[in-house]
Amino acid sequence: MRREPLDPEVPVDPEALAALLDGTLPAHERDELLERLARSPADYEAFVEAASVLRDLEGGSGAAPAPPAPPLPPPAAPAPVREIRPARRRLPGAKLWLPLAAALAAVLAGVVVVPWVLRNTGGEARAALALLDDAPVAPASGDGSLETVLGRDWNQPGWPVKRGGGETLPARQWEFRIGVRLADLDAARDARDTPAVQATATELTRMVERVGPDAGFRAEDFEALRMLAADPQSGRDPSTGARAVKELGDGFRDSPWFGLGIWVEQARLAALAGRGEFFESQKARKVLSGLADSIQEADAEDSVARHLRDLDVQIRDGVQPGELDEIRTTLTAIMRESGA
Repeated sequence: MRREPLDPEVPVDPEALAALLDGTLPAHERDELLERLARSPADYEAFVEAASVLRDLEGGSGAAPAPPAPPLPPPAAPAPVREIRPARRRLPGAKLWLPLAAALAAVLAGVVVVPWVLRNTGGEARAALALLDDAPVAPASGDGSLETVLGRDWNQPGWPVKRGGGETLPARQWEFRIGVRLADLDAARDARDTPAVQATATELTRMVERVGPDAGFRAEDFEALRMLAADPQSGRDPSTGARAVKELGDGFRDSPWFGLGIWVEQARLAALAGRGEFFESQKARKVLSGLADSIQEADAEDSVARHLRDLDVQIRDGVQPGELDEIRTTLTAIMRESGA
């Protein structure tokens, strides 16, 4: 039966949310609901909590993947399509429908609150991935353009490097570094800087090979990334780059450190380019705040969380060009502690 069009003044129908999670919502209704979730933080929060309720009903936090962040409205200027979306899934059985619908209704009514932290939902990591769809942090075009605009050392984020490359690091630090390099890859793709694309893809491939076996990855999971590393011409194909971003997003989207790497590197590149507007973006600031909350919850003594809080205070009232150097100093401290 066709549901009535969604009214932004009326709470989201729990049956519509359940059908979206189930994968049975008709395409035109799904697009309408996803657009609403993208525009309304309150509705999206209800969506995340609904998925958490489903996870409980299915018998444990590992039974179901977290929901994808809804796509944001298309940008004003044409941009490559970068869709990061897990495979569609279905509910395990009709017997869950009534308790699920009741639980969704309770969530929407404010009766049920399910406090899933980032390490379970991956919400902020997914939000950081969504930032890659925004305007390029360093507008440029052509081979070598990033070096011209950002400087010769634009891709040197500041973590110590062990000579010989035989570094043994905890998983969270590799995940952070992978997030950083994914932001670099995205910047190189936006700039159509083929040598930068190939160099970044090559380093990403090595990083993924280090953590892949422990994380359950297979070599074929990163086919497009390996193609970018091996063949410079493949970097000129937007679809290959989009698939490489999706591969990495699918592999690490549940890691807060991966999301932090994306955010911090985008911020560093924006500061290098003199683009203070990045720090004034409500979306970017919301991701920063969420990352600080999640990392502090995981480890209250972690100095990275304190640096993130300091940065949040620095940019709260806007950013003047003369303040970008101070911001870069804070970002460098985060890079050193998170990636080393």
